[in-house]
Amino acid sequence: MIDIEWTIICAGLVFMMQAGFMCLESGLTRAKNSINVAAKNLGDFGVSFFLFWLFGYGVMFGSSWLGVLGRDQFAMPFEPADMAAFFVFQAMFCSTAATIISGATAERLRFGVYVMITMLCSGLIYPIYGHWAWNGLASGTAHGWLGQLGFVDFAGSTVVHSVGGWISLAALMVIGARTGRFKPQQAVNSSGSNLPFSVFGTLLLYFGWLGFNGGSTMVLDETVPRIVGNTLLAGSTGLITAGLISWQSYRVPRVEALINGTLAGLVAITANCHAVPPILAAVIGSVGGAIALLVAYGLERWRIDDAVDAIPIHLGAGAWGTIAVGLFGDPAILETGLGHWQQVGVQCLGVAVAGLWCFGVTYPVLFLLNRVVPLRVTPQEEKLGLNISEHQAKTEIYDLLQGMTTQADSQDLSLRLPVEEFTEAGYIAERYNRVMDSLEHHAQELAHLNANLEQTVAERTAELAQANQDLQELDRVKDQVVANTSTELRTPLTQIMTIAQSLLEGTYGHLAKPTRTNLALVLQHAEHLETLVNDLLDFAQLQHQTVTLQLQAIEVGTISEQVLKLCQPLVGSKPLKLLSQIEPELPLVWIDPDRLQQMLYHLMSNAIKFTEVGSITLRAYPEANEVAIAIADTGIGIPPDKLDRIFESFEQANAAIARNYGGTGLGLSLVKQLVEHQGGSITVESNLGIGSTFTLRLPIYIDQADDTLTIPAGNLPTLQAVADTEILQILLIGDIAPPPQETTYHLSIATDVPAVQHWLAQGTLPNLIVLNGRLAGLSGYGLYHQLRQSQSAQDLPLILVLSPTAAEPLYTSFGADDTVTDRALSERLAQIKQQLQGHQLEQIYRRFVPREFLALLQQEQVQQRGASPDTEPQEMSVLFMELHNLTVLLKQLAPAEFLRQLNAEFSEFEALLLQQNGVIDQYLDDAIIALFGRNPDDAIKAAIALLHKLAALSTAADSFLQMGVGISLGNVQLGSHLGDQQTFERTHTGVNMASHLAGLTRAYGTPLLISGRTYQELLTPEAYHCRWLGQTQVKNASDAIDFYEVYDGDAELLRSQKQQMQAAFEQAVRAYLAQDYTGALNQFQACLEQAPGDTVSQMYLERCQNLLAIET
Repeated sequence: MIDIEWTIICAGLVFMMQAGFMCLESGLTRAKNSINVAAKNLGDFGVSFFLFWLFGYGVMFGSSWLGVLGRDQFAMPFEPADMAAFFVFQAMFCSTAATIISGATAERLRFGVYVMITMLCSGLIYPIYGHWAWNGLASGTAHGWLGQLGFVDFAGSTVVHSVGGWISLAALMVIGARTGRFKPQQAVNSSGSNLPFSVFGTLLLYFGWLGFNGGSTMVLDETVPRIVGNTLLAGSTGLITAGLISWQSYRVPRVEALINGTLAGLVAITANCHAVPPILAAVIGSVGGAIALLVAYGLERWRIDDAVDAIPIHLGAGAWGTIAVGLFGDPAILETGLGHWQQVGVQCLGVAVAGLWCFGVTYPVLFLLNRVVPLRVTPQEEKLGLNISEHQAKTEIYDLLQGMTTQADSQDLSLRLPVEEFTEAGYIAERYNRVMDSLEHHAQELAHLNANLEQTVAERTAELAQANQDLQELDRVKDQVVANTSTELRTPLTQIMTIAQSLLEGTYGHLAKPTRTNLALVLQHAEHLETLVNDLLDFAQLQHQTVTLQLQAIEVGTISEQVLKLCQPLVGSKPLKLLSQIEPELPLVWIDPDRLQQMLYHLMSNAIKFTEVGSITLRAYPEANEVAIAIADTGIGIPPDKLDRIFESFEQANAAIARNYGGTGLGLSLVKQLVEHQGGSITVESNLGIGSTFTLRLPIYIDQADDTLTIPAGNLPTLQAVADTEILQILLIGDIAPPPQETTYHLSIATDVPAVQHWLAQGTLPNLIVLNGRLAGLSGYGLYHQLRQSQSAQDLPLILVLSPTAAEPLYTSFGADDTVTDRALSERLAQIKQQLQGHQLEQIYRRFVPREFLALLQQEQVQQRGASPDTEPQEMSVLFMELHNLTVLLKQLAPAEFLRQLNAEFSEFEALLLQQNGVIDQYLDDAIIALFGRNPDDAIKAAIALLHKLAALSTAADSFLQMGVGISLGNVQLGSHLGDQQTFERTHTGVNMASHLAGLTRAYGTPLLISGRTYQELLTPEAYHCRWLGQTQVKNASDAIDFYEVYDGDAELLRSQKQQMQAAFEQAVRAYLAQDYTGALNQFQACLEQAPGDTVSQMYLERCQNLLAIET
């Protein structure tokens, strides 16, 4: 009878552990969820006890069927007494396993769903695994298959604690972390509501564990004192070890670490407390505490949110304690008949089987259930707290906040909060009411003063209204004078500039050098005056809201680069460098391209004007839903007291600046008004004497309707060649001053879009279109872009008339065949007619066509290539190589030495390209375009040779030069058929793609990129080290293309590391493209751990971090 009494007493102690778990978990969670946590602890005990009585006990301890599950003892009748006591004790164990789950999943799991998980645990998972390990425990003969193998778990380190831990882990993998628990680069720890309550719960668990372990003997004999002593000792060493680790890591013994260490030591000793001496019990408890902290760190790193660290304590320390049975257990006590390492193996098997069974059942069940019934509460319910959302259980603090919210919504200062005496909430309410008393008193005083002020304010308002009316009239007169004066100035200025330009060009004969110098000075000042006049006109239009904007989707990179080139002459002899930092693949912006050029030119010219030495850097980069263009200089800076007025009209930093540098003070005001009219903004940062940074932020393009010109391509006749005696038909579009009429051409004029459509609808195609940069209804870019989509360059040449400061290369890159200023239009028209007539065609061919190019096209003569109208383009491999960091080399060397070294290196590169059967097509300052046959193997071999050569040259010359190479397949065509004559044209559609890939090498930090189709066409892809980097959008291409890195040029160690983790890397890229940024982030981190020098993985990692930051 004494053994039955001992078992019942120990069952009571284990039952008290339910209270301990409730205190522990409620104190570690936030107050708004504490009632829900307590309710779950109460609920899981009732549900688990009932299900364990109904059939769980029978499954676990009934007559064994093949050592897998029990077949009887369902709904146990509690007879005889010893079996009833045994049942009660085991039912407490089942409830303990279930209650572990409530803490891990706290603060987000629905109460009803938690009851379902408790039923799954206590009705299926726990009893079946318990049968495998413990069936036959009452009789002393193992019947479960694990027990028959010799598996020992004395009091349930794995059977109870790890089972609860594995189920918790599966649940967390499905429901996810609490809202706000993890930020992109760090974990956020929330404070518990009541740490003393948690410590009290820990002490209750400590006390209850005496029955947990001591009662597992089922008898009161001489082994019980040793078991109790080992239990207390292991808990103590677990606490000490965890406390020391916390002290070392955080410089303080954190309370949570002390709690976790204590419980982990108790869990670890549970499986072996009967079979180890005290010294080993101390070691097992100490290691258990350390393992719990280590597992907690791992879960946080893997972003698995365990609210109370239940998994580190029960799963981590439980697995360790079970394995420790084999490592340290006394074979004489274990009585399994196994050798030392055999016992270790069986213990490891038991731990693994527990994981496979518990996780393998729970995860798929919850995953499928989550598709039908959401497992977690909504974000709104989570924010409100599960006390209210799940149970409508209000607290004093909640009532207090509700009262404050009601007063804030009603704005009634007379309301007061109810005060509940002798409580913390009541004390807060009393203080709040005193504040409201003071606030209401001052509000009444203000109302009294306001009554006297109303009349005074009304009088002053009437006076101000009259003054404002007078000012508006003065402002209108001023604007009218400015506009009229500017218009009157513009005409004579244009005539002065035209005459001066003609004289300088020698139209009226040779001029003496002093005369030319004076004329150049006249032209310079006239152009400066024209700029000032244009600013005044723009200012007047902006003031009256009459400015015309032609908004469209454009790429800022090209315009920015061209503005830099336009501004280079302004530098003059100053020791000043203009630098460009434009990120690749910037999104399109919605803005007027001409106005953008005007704004950038203003900002750049201002920066050059006020900077004597140093550098001016133009940066373009994405920023949220905008593209930012920043212009930073190292100039004189702006005084802090002037920054808030720097964008005001006619405002300059001070009078001395106006005297020394000139200007009207309108430029920055115009820029601000223009960018704001187009949905953007401008900001400035400046340090006096250090420099200033002006930043334009432009809206990203969102697809929307635009003015569209319908061009009747189907019914237009084919353009015929112009004979010497024929009249050239020219269509002038826009506001262009027509050149004098001549007998060699006929002019037609269209001033807006409807006029152009009417003219083209007649079915007559001109020999040439001359287009202004702007016209009413559509920008010049939009018009000639649409014209070019309908008619090719062979069928319809386009000339664009620009202002002297416009970015000519910008427009030619968009599709214009030529650009010209209005003053030089007549001369250019005569040249064009001569070209259309085909004079000196053979000389043009010989000048532009290298013999090697014809060899690749398998032709002997240029005329042969263009002689047939059905000439087909040839597909070839295009290699685009560009050198980076030339400015660094230029700083190191004198100009002559710089050019000598650059020419020498380019000669080396040319020889390598020729060795691989390549042809140099073009030299572009710091770049080379080379052509190869259709098979790209030669091009890739040449690129790898170039990289090795550059590495050798850089080492020998101590140079910082870097190289970017892009390779793509594209069509190369030579010759166009126009009527009876031939004109020369050579195009390679692959250049854009190859150039784009070469540009991407900067962003990705890798020197050699090839297109997906290039990779597919390789004859021997296994001869190279290639990996897929994702997809990129090439300008004028409808679909994104795949592209690959060829890393044969890397150092041997890095190349080996990339090869080993290539599959993992490409899987990470796929996750990134699928917008699984969290998964991609973890995978790229793993790639970097394996290959720390992989710049591409680092780039993708930073992208994931930025995107996750934006989502958060």
